[in-house]
Amino acid sequence: MWRLARGRELQRKHGVETNRVVPEWGRSVFSDLCVMMKPSGEAELASFVRYCHALVQAYLQIARHVQPPASNLCAPLHSASHLHHVPECACAR
Repeated sequence: MWRLARGRELQRKHGVETNRVVPEWGRSVFSDLCVMMKPSGEAELASFVRYCHALVQAYLQIARHVQPPASNLCAPLHSASHLHHVPECACAR
């Protein structure tokens, strides 16, 4: 799985790792890539911020190459939009 490998690579590169215990309920909620930490100082906080920046950059690189979904895949989203605030998808434009 590319996402998991890339996420782990970024965690190693920036020296970011979980230093808190994941609660039992959180194991079914949080991704394997979720970093649960309490920075112990300025250096660790700076590493975490650089890691977050790298994650956003990786996401944006991927997003540039992804095509919007076909309009028929968005039909459930459009039909439910009157129930909740749902942002318009690309096929509605």
